[in-house]
Parts: sequence; C-alpha cells; structure tokens
Amino acid sequence: MNMFLMQMTNDWGGVFAVVFTGIAVVFAVLILLILSVWLLGKIMGFFTGRALKKTAKAAESVVLSQPQAVASSPADGELPAVISAAIYAYLESAAPGKSFRVCSIRPVGVREGRKTWAQAGIMENTAAF
Repeated sequence: MNMFLMQMTNDWGGVFAVVFTGIAVVFAVLILLILSVWLLGKIMGFFTGRALKKTAKAAESVVLSQPQAVASSPADGELPAVISAAIYAYLESAAPGKSFRVCSIRPVGVREGRKTWAQAGIMENTAAF
C-alpha cells in the first residue's frame, strides 16, 4: 500500500496533463458555443432585416388619412351616466339582485412607487415555486 501511494505522488506529469486537457476541452466548447450563437444572431438579423425593409416599403406606400375632428365635449351628465352604467353592468353580473349606488366619480391621482405592470412582473418573477 505504501508503495502505491509513493507511485501516485511521483506521477505529477499525468495529473497536470489530465487537468490541462480538461480545461482546454471546456474552453474549446465554450468558444464553439459563443461562435454558434453569434452566427445564429447574424443569420436571424439578416432575415429579420429583410422583413423589416419589406414592411418599411409597404408602410411608405400607405397613404395616411387626415384625422377627423373630434366632437365637442359631452354634456355634463353624460360621462358620469356612462361610467355608472358600466359599473352597474359589471356588478350586476357579479352579484345579481343586489343594489348599488355610485357615490362619486373623480380622477385617480398620480401614485408613488412602481407602476402596476412593473409590480405584477416583480410578483410573478419572485413567487415561490
């Protein structure tokens, strides 16, 4: 047993050869992956660029019409009536038979902090599995 250990400790050349061969193989594969992803990006960019040029030419050929004038502001009671009707239709389907009353209609102020979609993305990406 002692002779086996002595023989293993004296064979550092084989150890270095295995280690350096392993490192060389890993880096060679990484370089091949980088080159293949780069080449794939160039190929997709070529085809996507051609498609973008076609859509740009099509967009240039389309004649845009002038926007029509918007009607004057609605009557004072029209907007609250429409909002109330929409809320009633939604709540009537959610809880039939109950009565509802709209107490006030006012614009929502600017909220501090994150926007709603940003907060939803954070909640989705940090949820437990």
